[in-house]
Amino acid sequence: MLLLLAWSRTLGSPRRARATIRGSRNARPARGGLFAGRTGPVLRKELRTWWRDPLRTQSVFVPVVWALGTALLPLTFDSKLLLPWAAPALAVMAGAAASNLYGQDGTALWMTLLTGSERADLRGRQLGYLLIFGPITLVVAVVCTIWSGQTWTWPWVLALTPAMLGGGAGLGALISVVALAPGPDAHKRPDNPLEHGDTTGQANLMVWGGLVPGIPAGVLLGFGTAYDNAFLLWAAVPVGVATGVFLAWWLGNVAVGRLEARGSEMLFLMRTGRTSKSVKIDVPKRTVWVSILGWTLGSIALFPQGIVPMIVLLVGVEVKSWFLALYLPGALRWPAAAGMVLIGVWLYWIAIKLTMMSKPSPPSDGDAAVAPAGTPETQRAEFESV
Repeated sequence: MLLLLAWSRTLGSPRRARATIRGSRNARPARGGLFAGRTGPVLRKELRTWWRDPLRTQSVFVPVVWALGTALLPLTFDSKLLLPWAAPALAVMAGAAASNLYGQDGTALWMTLLTGSERADLRGRQLGYLLIFGPITLVVAVVCTIWSGQTWTWPWVLALTPAMLGGGAGLGALISVVALAPGPDAHKRPDNPLEHGDTTGQANLMVWGGLVPGIPAGVLLGFGTAYDNAFLLWAAVPVGVATGVFLAWWLGNVAVGRLEARGSEMLFLMRTGRTSKSVKIDVPKRTVWVSILGWTLGSIALFPQGIVPMIVLLVGVEVKSWFLALYLPGALRWPAAAGMVLIGVWLYWIAIKLTMMSKPSPPSDGDAAVAPAGTPETQRAEFESV
């Protein structure tokens, strides 16, 4: 009974409820603030969804637990080396959690298409993502960096975190549109998380692609550390902020254009689970396992055994932890770390090559019979006639 009362309290008072279509051209704009304009109703809906939908709630906790677990693990070796990097890691993983927002909402996309609110809807989703993960990431950045006592990492944390968080807002919105993973509607969602839509590819792309926004600031940070130049180190902070803002705005614009042009095809995919030109992809089991090993071992070799030891050697921190290259004699450390990077890139290349070599085969007659009639254009005409 207490849980029922608490849950009903979160729904708000029905007397204050407004029957306004999210982002509609006919929506009454708010007077000001983040909830003003046509984006306001979408932002309200997104914040409530992140709070109430179990799948969205899970998408919040998984990146936080992973980032903190990774950063706190070296404490078992009495090392605080990774604590400052918890916030950038959280920013990257948060983007992976937001890589299938339209797929999670199911066929509710038809309301956005009918009201012509594609731009307001996508911008509202981006703002909701930033309002959820922004404060959490900021708290993690401040607490973990102060706890570590490594004051030299402040420019790194303050530059990389906003770049990756803003980049995740833009890249996540774009992937949600161009690589939608269809799943069941929210009210038909099963308890098994494996039946909520396969987002493995989108998540992997977000994890590795989410590191790219940090490159501009990372270049300045690298030169500033190598030459012990405080100006270059702190100049990376505004560069990181500007990179995050630009990518969120620019990639969001690209996603809006894609949503306006291909929205009916996305809805067709959500309704039927297939595109208008579906084919079957025959992938041998051996290829699947080799590809999985390539992604897994390549990730281990490239980042924790390659790039991270290079950063440690560059900044001159005396720590070994579980980085293989740091246990070797001084003359062999850089070659070993570089070799791990090359091995990781090679394993990635194998995984990508095996995936691209899979040959599509045309659908069988039985599959063709299952596909519903109607092209995306006719689908759009049907929706506009409602």
